[in-house]
Amino acid sequence: MSVPKREETARLLRSICTEVLVVDDQQLTEETRLDGDLDVDSLDMMDVLSVLGGHGIEVDVDELGGVRTIGGLIDLVHARAVRAAQTVPAAR
Repeated sequence: MSVPKREETARLLRSICTEVLVVDDQQLTEETRLDGDLDVDSLDMMDVLSVLGGHGIEVDVDELGGVRTIGGLIDLVHARAVRAAQTVPAAR
């Protein structure tokens, strides 16, 4: 598995958020606040994390404590995507 670029992670996360949170992609800027602008609650985040898990990106709900914006969420998810890509054994 190749290491994803942050832009690829951002595109995936925005796609998931537009579907799960039922928001317009135009609302999802780096500065968009999860709780203030989107009214995202813990159940919404669990749904987002569940879909990410289906893409092989595991994020523990406890890691979300300091995440306040879409940009912060992208950074966290990207770090986990990179870690996942680096721990997958190469095909033989």
